[in-house]
Amino acid sequence: MSRVCVVGAAGIIGPGIVATLAGEDAVSEIVCLDVDGERAAEVAAARGGGKATGGALDIRDAAASGTALAGAAVLVNTASYRVNLAAMEAALHAGTHYIDLGGLFHVTREQLGLDARFREAGLLAVLGMGSTPGKTNVMAARAVELLGGEVERIVVAASGRDPEPPPGPLVAPYAVETILDELTMPTPVVRGGEVRMLEPMTPAGVVEFGDPVGPAETVFTIHSEMATFPASFGARDVGFQLSLDPAFLAKVRLLAEIGLASTDPVEVDGSPVAPRRLLLELIRRLPRAEPSRRTVGVHRIEAYGPSGTAVVECVTRAVEGLGFGGGIASTACPPAVVAAMICRGELDARGVVPSERSVPFGPLFERLRAYGVEVREGVQAA
Repeated sequence: MSRVCVVGAAGIIGPGIVATLAGEDAVSEIVCLDVDGERAAEVAAARGGGKATGGALDIRDAAASGTALAGAAVLVNTASYRVNLAAMEAALHAGTHYIDLGGLFHVTREQLGLDARFREAGLLAVLGMGSTPGKTNVMAARAVELLGGEVERIVVAASGRDPEPPPGPLVAPYAVETILDELTMPTPVVRGGEVRMLEPMTPAGVVEFGDPVGPAETVFTIHSEMATFPASFGARDVGFQLSLDPAFLAKVRLLAEIGLASTDPVEVDGSPVAPRRLLLELIRRLPRAEPSRRTVGVHRIEAYGPSGTAVVECVTRAVEGLGFGGGIASTACPPAVVAAMICRGELDARGVVPSERSVPFGPLFERLRAYGVEVREGVQAA
């Protein structure tokens, strides 16, 4: 039985992670941590199944982190990717295994530089273990396996829909600031074995996501798979294609076009103001609204190799009693399940290892079925 700490527990995804951990027998204690300690305590009481406590923590505070993480088997970092390196340092100091939801390419590259220190400490850091990166990385490993281990091109495609969105001007499927980064930062793709940067929101074509999304337009966005897939699989062409709900995407486009997503300060009445900081503060002041329980997450991997094409698809819907929809479950359940696997001693890898090389496909998806995850696969010979 083990103690798991969840950093960022008060965010959009954190409560789902806590709720999933509460149902895992290998987890005896959950510590919910967030800069908003009051909200973290509320999450612990509401979602922790009687085995969670909550408190305030800024993971960048080394001394406070050392105290908060003492005795933990796993640190699940669901806070902003901007604090990933600080969270990893805290995990090393506490002697704790580590899981996060991804580093948005640039931070992922920096995180890989901590590999030797984690190996020397006998610890595992699983990079990118949400929905995507996360499930899709493990799906990609399965697709490559189906092709006999040889692959030239990998397409990662993600979509989600909420048929009953709650009222509110901007109800986001995950952290708003991460979405703003994905849609405004230069976008890496791998072409011919080299990373190339595209303009933000470069059209990526239509992807057939199947029921309930169907064919949908996608855009290329910055993602961490481009930082790990070439080394993990030998793939010379990799891209991440995102399809957000059209109404939500239109709102984010407008915010970006009028400059509210910018982090560059502008002068207002003689004082510098960062538009994005203002936008995020205004969003924070809105009544709290979360995606409905009918949300669905859909993900697709296409792998192309000399022997043919492999497709692995995944649909996540809400299940009775879980307390949140498939969109949240799609991201929240995988890291919680993997944390439980670490607590049971089921993962042998050590060091800083992307999820596609540290988490086995079969055991992961077998457990995720209980959380509304359906996966299907197919191969077409060349």
